[in-house]
Amino acid sequence: MTRLRMFKQLKVVASKLARSTAKYKAKELKKSSVNATLLMDKELNFIFSSYFSDFLKKLSYDDRVKLSYRMASIQKYGLPVAIRQKWVKKLDSNLYEIRSQYFSNIQRAIYFHVDHNNYFITHGFTKKSNKTPIRELNRAKNIRDAYLKRRKNGEENKF
Repeated sequence: MTRLRMFKQLKVVASKLARSTAKYKAKELKKSSVNATLLMDKELNFIFSSYFSDFLKKLSYDDRVKLSYRMASIQKYGLPVAIRQKWVKKLDSNLYEIRSQYFSNIQRAIYFHVDHNNYFITHGFTKKSNKTPIRELNRAKNIRDAYLKRRKNGEENKF
């Protein structure tokens, strides 16, 4: 299954889940103190690395749906809501994690800001402790640095 096809399937599943909870989210957003103009500021675009695509393929169906739903929610409602809802967390300078949990399975995806509304997801992992492992942070930093270096040289599509 190609990465594009898998992403499209995940997007369809996530959009179905998002529609089923749209009324609840609308009520929640009306109650929130976040200004509506901040939410419409810009639409986010996640770019997957091959490491993250491989990680998604290895996840169980339920974990994959939950993580893709979380990503779709972040794209739909924006980063201010995602930060307030604790869907994302800052780990380091220009390094953040998407947080997802399905029962006792805790999934994380680390990403960074590329430009404008584009965010690159370096990789994902199943979390087994309270703290993000240093090994995963170092791996994300290495992927980020390699991506930015290739992007600077005009080779970003080869990642």
